[in-house]
Amino acid sequence: MLVSKTLRNFDIRVDILEKELAMIQSAPESLSPSPVSFPLRPELTSREYEVLTLIAEGFSNKRVARVLDISPRTVSTHLTRIYGKLWVRGRTAAVVKAARLGLV
Repeated sequence: MLVSKTLRNFDIRVDILEKELAMIQSAPESLSPSPVSFPLRPELTSREYEVLTLIAEGFSNKRVARVLDISPRTVSTHLTRIYGKLWVRGRTAAVVKAARLGLV
């Protein structure tokens, strides 16, 4: 009721809006967006997998860098890419999700 009254105050015809809404609701499924699908196991590079494995073992970025003979900044870059591929925001979430997916 309140919506109808408000719409009439703006000189919008409710019957036209109702018809438009009915058309939208009765649209075929092919017009609605398809659900986004995510891979069950993300494609990690071999280096990303190595970094993730060491992080899961509790290594710091500096220690991972020493073990893999890369810079700590490169470790950070790998982690950022891993977070994106796993759809997580941080180190702990990445390890937990990787464990759930059987990656580590």
